[in-house]
Amino acid sequence: MREQEPELLGEISQRLDKLLARAHEGHDVPPAHKHRLEGMMQAALICGVATENELRALFILRHDAYAPASLASVLGKNWGKAYPFPNLPIYMKRAPVEPSAADK
Repeated sequence: MREQEPELLGEISQRLDKLLARAHEGHDVPPAHKHRLEGMMQAALICGVATENELRALFILRHDAYAPASLASVLGKNWGKAYPFPNLPIYMKRAPVEPSAADK
């Protein structure tokens, strides 16, 4: 099992990068891909590959590499209470909305 640990963490990191890049480019983030990644993170915790704090730190590091603002500045420093492990706050940017009719 020890031999596969770096492989699992590498896969988690690659998937984080892929999803975060898509989200920050304004593309859709398929829920199935996000949930699969959360499941992999849960498996890493259960198997003793990484701790919850290490996995959260990895997410924060990867998120902040793509986002113009840090996760803490966007969601607050206690964002983990709203998103308990392994839930990840990955969302695409909101589309700009233009009114279709003038207000009267």
